[in-house]
Amino acid sequence: MKRSVVYQLLAAILVVLFPVGVLAVDPPHDPSNGYTCSTCHTIQETLGSAGLINVCLTCHRPGIAKGGKKPFTPVDAADPFHTFPTVRTGVLYQTSHNWVGSDNLPAAGALPPLSQALNSGASGPLMTVGTIACSRCHNPHLQIFRPFLRMANDRDQMCLDCHRVRNTLDHTAGTHPVNFNYTSAASLVKIKPAEFNNPPLNSNPSNPTSAMKLAGGTVLCTTCHGVHYADSDSSTFDGYSTYNKLKPSAGYLLRTDLRGATAAAPNICTNCHIKQNHNGRSQNVQCADCHAGHVDLADGTVANTYLVRRYMNVSTASGAVRNRKVLFQYTSVTAGNYKDANGTGVCQACHAIPTGGSYPSEHSLATATAGVCNGCHFHNNPTGAFSAVAGGCTSCHGYPPKSNTPGGPDGYAAAYTARPSFSDESRTPHASHAGGAPNSYACNECHKGNTHNTGTFQDVFMDKTGIVAGPGAAYDPAARSCNTVYCHSNGAPRGGTLNYQTVVWPNGKGTIAGVVGECGMCHEALPTSNVHGKHLSRGYGCISCHAATVASNTTISDMTRHVDGVKTVVFSTADPLTSATVWNEAAATCTGGKCHSDGSGGAPLTAPNWLNAASGACGSCHAAVPATNAHNAHFTTPYGPNFGTLYPSVCQNCHVYTTDTAPTHVNGAVDAVAGADSACANCHPAAIPPWTIATRLVCTSCHAALPSVLPNGVAAPYKANFGVTGHGRFPASNQCTSCHDQDSPHISGKLGDYKRLSLPDDNSLCASCHNDAGKVPTPARQKMVSHVLVKGGAAVSDCKSCHDIHGTTNLSMVKTSINGKVISFTSLSSGFVKTVPPFDGLCQACHTATNHYRAGQVLDGHPTGFCLSCHNHKASFAFQPSGACDTCHGYPPASVGFVGTHGNYSSARAEDYPGGGGAHLFPRHVKKTARPSEGWANCAQCHSHGSFSPATHTMVLPVTPSRITIDVADHYKFNPLLQLGPGWYSGILLDGGANATGSCTNVKCHFKPSKKWSTVK
Repeated sequence: MKRSVVYQLLAAILVVLFPVGVLAVDPPHDPSNGYTCSTCHTIQETLGSAGLINVCLTCHRPGIAKGGKKPFTPVDAADPFHTFPTVRTGVLYQTSHNWVGSDNLPAAGALPPLSQALNSGASGPLMTVGTIACSRCHNPHLQIFRPFLRMANDRDQMCLDCHRVRNTLDHTAGTHPVNFNYTSAASLVKIKPAEFNNPPLNSNPSNPTSAMKLAGGTVLCTTCHGVHYADSDSSTFDGYSTYNKLKPSAGYLLRTDLRGATAAAPNICTNCHIKQNHNGRSQNVQCADCHAGHVDLADGTVANTYLVRRYMNVSTASGAVRNRKVLFQYTSVTAGNYKDANGTGVCQACHAIPTGGSYPSEHSLATATAGVCNGCHFHNNPTGAFSAVAGGCTSCHGYPPKSNTPGGPDGYAAAYTARPSFSDESRTPHASHAGGAPNSYACNECHKGNTHNTGTFQDVFMDKTGIVAGPGAAYDPAARSCNTVYCHSNGAPRGGTLNYQTVVWPNGKGTIAGVVGECGMCHEALPTSNVHGKHLSRGYGCISCHAATVASNTTISDMTRHVDGVKTVVFSTADPLTSATVWNEAAATCTGGKCHSDGSGGAPLTAPNWLNAASGACGSCHAAVPATNAHNAHFTTPYGPNFGTLYPSVCQNCHVYTTDTAPTHVNGAVDAVAGADSACANCHPAAIPPWTIATRLVCTSCHAALPSVLPNGVAAPYKANFGVTGHGRFPASNQCTSCHDQDSPHISGKLGDYKRLSLPDDNSLCASCHNDAGKVPTPARQKMVSHVLVKGGAAVSDCKSCHDIHGTTNLSMVKTSINGKVISFTSLSSGFVKTVPPFDGLCQACHTATNHYRAGQVLDGHPTGFCLSCHNHKASFAFQPSGACDTCHGYPPASVGFVGTHGNYSSARAEDYPGGGGAHLFPRHVKKTARPSEGWANCAQCHSHGSFSPATHTMVLPVTPSRITIDVADHYKFNPLLQLGPGWYSGILLDGGANATGSCTNVKCHFKPSKKWSTVK
């Protein structure tokens, strides 16, 4: 029993034993590999949202741990007949059989399958009949036929079910025969060993996947085609293991090369067939140029036999053919029409058959069959398929003549020497015109309509129909020169005048030197017609726009396109500027590409026209002042640098721009001055923000430790202390916009031009917060008053005269420089004055008319510390001297806990040291109605020997208890000669915190030691 029959029986048995609903699933689709029914199905047998087409691709795609080992992407599906239902973006690789679309595609020889296995859900998930899908060929449940096939395919059964119209042994059906044994004793390989390779050649012997695959020696579909991971390239290994190394293809899924790298290299036909390519004159016409594997057109017409293509599209060094129709529908080899009256003969597709003269009479037949032509032109000619055999043109003269010898194969016809116009053929341009690549013009281009073999060898331009030289070409036999010949013209610039060069034939070889020739001989070497000059002046070469014709400004790569009457515009794909450019011949405009774009890859504002140089003027590609990205922020917004709108000088702030023709202007790159990023780095040295950000930047992106620096060298001030010692510490003012108007003019290039304050630059801004308890909750900081500028004047100074709200290294945001003096203010108790020369501390920096501490004045004994005790910020004006006794201490000092009232020591204040105040609150000591304005009147009896101007009261701060002087007036003493001092006042003077109270003696008030002064010590 055949293996395929066994497989089919096994499948049928399994279907009976395991209904679809409970069918076991073979690895690796089974639960042991992490898959369950719900992986693919939603309910019962209904596939998930991916559907039949893509359910397999849910796992079989790159990046999936298991399924991704055999990956597919949408661009892998082959679509050579352009029936794919959706647009696929990116590069089309087309390396796998199509998995989406109709199963009825005659162009591919495809019809709906007939086998039950491919039309029924009995062996797996139900399928939508009429479409192709992964599950049309694969049953994801059962691995009976690897890889998860629905039926055996060891003899291409599945392929030949759908493509059954191509299951034939007859080439007349328009398809390559299949299902015949290639290596059997009765095969053509054994019968005609000279015509077939046995075994078939491999175009790349090191790659087993590029070999022709014979199933048991039989030629099948898979002999030439793969199903998955096949890119028609013998240099790549076809398989899922090399998925990412395959190359884009036309979607024919061939195992090897359709055309060889050279005419002598094997191709998919010559791997088996021993045939010559049509290359007798270096034209490199290979098998696939004239033949195809399948030529059934699916249009109901009779297919060409011998797999001859219906339409020829051939490119050679001698010229190109496009969509030339061929009818070759003869089963007899000898009956094949090489030439017919309709011009559809296989040779006529590319060749104009030369007639007359010494050409054989067969050339003049209206219909010439293979039986007639093969005598001179046959497929296996060793010099090239269908090349003329020896004894053709070269039996009389060279083809073309190119040596100064009579007869063939290279010399002149013997009769030429009898003519007075004979020329040395080694010095004529015959070889230059027709001697082979790069110039291989046929004789008919110049000698069409000649009376050959009559001695009139100067029959030039007799019939000018369809020749490259053009309908106006003329030859002067006397001067032996070509005139008004398109080949030697300026090429007729579009919209211009056609001008010609006269070229003399005798001794003309080399007068147009080199392969390209002296370009300026025929047209301008550097053309100025239309907008050629503008492009060339920018450094673009001929290859930028004529890449199919030239390799450089002085090298032509394809002579067939150089002088062919067509201005072939093909943009260079090697140049990123032109790689995506498309030429519109009718409109004479370019679209796409980077040469004519808006500067960022988008379409230009105005499409430039080749005939109108003004259409490419400044502002036609991009706006003179672009509004894209961050342009506005730099050009016109008040908060930016405001470069202005004067084009092009405004561009030069950031871009390299000298002239409109400078090579850096249109080069596909955004060129910044002095390097790629330096233009931005000057202003944004810490981190260059993305250009796509059109919104404003945060203040600290410029005002940073590494600040922005304008082109004129001005750096953005850095406010490092703002959040540490400045207003940034407080919620009401911790943003720049708390004080600054972010929409106002900003960058001028000069510091101080634009402070951008939201209120006038006086004390209004400070008062807006300090007079608002909601913003400044601390009473001591509310309603602050200014200092005076003139002694006795009004309090009108600016807060900013002494303070910097951004914070400094000093306390209380005190500036580090005031009135030209360096200020260090790090102590509230002793930082107001400098006690050493040059006496220029905080207060001294400005004072010139004060009683104490004038600028540069030597100290006069006035207290140098705790200045705020007498000079606070909130008097009638800032730091106004208080001048009252109760400024420093109570009047009188009181013990802790005492609160004075009207008429009862209302100015008393508790002292801040233990026992402070003592028995001051005793009417005999100090009257209850004492007022600070009474000065020393209530103090002098005990503290200054009755003096109202005591020298002992120096107000040297801080006033520590040890400096409390007890000196009772004499009239209170029993003995005025005795001083009441430490020896008489029993107690340790209050000092250092370790103090004790005492009592008085030797005073008239007390006849014995008094009570202790303090009630708490």
